[in-house]
Formats: sequence, C-alpha cells, structure tokens
Amino acid sequence: MEAPEDTLILTNTPGMAMGLGRAFGIKTVSDSQVITRKGTRILWSKGSIMRHYTPGEYRPKWKNYRLTDLPITPDPKFKPISGARESLARIKTALQSTSRVIHAGTPDHSGQYLVNNLIHEGGWD
Repeated sequence: MEAPEDTLILTNTPGMAMGLGRAFGIKTVSDSQVITRKGTRILWSKGSIMRHYTPGEYRPKWKNYRLTDLPITPDPKFKPISGARESLARIKTALQSTSRVIHAGTPDHSGQYLVNNLIHEGGWD
C-alpha cells in the first residue's frame, strides 16, 4: 500500500529512507530525498542536525556556572549544529508543504528523539 502523494516520510538515516523507498517503489533518488512511484517524499537528516543550547545560551550567568547554580533545568531549546542549516531548512520547507507526516525514525531512543525534534521544529507538534 502506498501513502498519498502529499505525504512526507521523515527518517534519520539514508539507509532507512532507501529501505522504505524500495518497499514503496523508487521513482527518483537524490542526495537528500527519495521520491516514490506515487509521489510520496522520503527525507532524512543524515544524523543529528540539532543540538541543545549550552547553559550560557539560556542565561549568560550560566556560562560559567557554579555548584550553587545547580540544578539548571530550563525548558529544552535546540539550534542547528554547524553546517546543518541547509538540511534543517529543507526539512522545514517539506514539513510546511505537506498535509501528512509519517514518523519513520529508527526504533532506538536517538532516532525517535531526533525525528520528534525535527517534527517539532517544523511546526508539526
């Protein structure tokens, strides 16, 4: 069974994307996405493209925090890692132009967490 044309499948590894593409029937492959025969797009992040803010990015006084400042428990914030802005922008654009997203992160903690964050960054939460 094939997902509708306006569907985006998001995963964290090219290998997972290619496996899904083979299952759905590959029409085209580029360095950033697989398009299936029915037009479903499968995108991947090639691993982590976001990082947690450092303590000093949350509050300047936490840049050189002391034991008395602990615990530091702000709401988690993320930013693109160096060199990943283009990949993140591509994924955000794809998320904004689709009506259905399928989470296909690898079934380990890091794969699930990474795809969850990408979906959140793209405004799909």
